[in-house]
Amino acid sequence: MFCNIREQIPVDKAVLTGQPFCMDQFRSMFSAHRIPGVTMDKLVSHFKTESEGPSPTHITVLCKGRVFKMEVIDQDGEPLTPAELKIQLEGVKQQCENVCEGPHISVLTAGNRTQWAKVC
Repeated sequence: MFCNIREQIPVDKAVLTGQPFCMDQFRSMFSAHRIPGVTMDKLVSHFKTESEGPSPTHITVLCKGRVFKMEVIDQDGEPLTPAELKIQLEGVKQQCENVCEGPHISVLTAGNRTQWAKVC
């Protein structure tokens, strides 16, 4: 399985002191997003370790204002190779070649967050 899921990332340490950082912070960095709220946003994390169950196996790719879901983990639970990722990304690019610009995610994210929360 992917090394992050197995909790095998080397412990990150402060450069000056060598003190280890809390590795739990990665839960907020991987497979996480914010949902806008009227008074406060909500952080949602789908990250799980191998012992906690399955994690997402895809990433979101934006191209010409369009959103694509791209699998990055194969059926055996291994990350795609750089060559395989390149093929996937070239497929996304090819799908966007002869289409007009989409609405872009900034239609929502650049606006007032409270209004965005009410729309969602």
